[in-house]
Amino acid sequence: MNKFHTLLFTLLGISTVSLISLQLHAETPKSSSEVEPVDDDMHHFMEYVFEPAYKRLKTSMAEEPSGKEVWKAIKGDSLTLAEAANLLLHRLPEENAGDWQKYAVETRKAGGEFYQAARASDYTTAFEAYRGMLKSCNACHDQFAEGEHQLKP
Repeated sequence: MNKFHTLLFTLLGISTVSLISLQLHAETPKSSSEVEPVDDDMHHFMEYVFEPAYKRLKTSMAEEPSGKEVWKAIKGDSLTLAEAANLLLHRLPEENAGDWQKYAVETRKAGGEFYQAARASDYTTAFEAYRGMLKSCNACHDQFAEGEHQLKP
């Protein structure tokens, strides 16, 4: 074997060992497929996820909507709130977790009904479901936020 082949095999060997070493010492990804809060602070979650949609809906639902764009916004916000209620099920408090789950499921259910009524552009049914969703939210706020943050249609 000549010097060129020796050098080539040496370089290939070093490269192979380096790649194997990199793979063995590579950091495991920190993310997983499990639901994990980005911010553990429930106040932040409510303020930045729920509150903006609620405030828009309060305005949109004040009177019967006219036009597809208003209904589209209502559909988006009602679906957002219904789906966000699912996330509440992954943020159980240490105490009274069963009550928390009950309120989250009630909110999701009423939010889903609200969304379906909005899809049909049925203001009467949408408004009743909207009020039902807020009733569930307020019941939860009564118990877990000492009665603060009461929502009005």
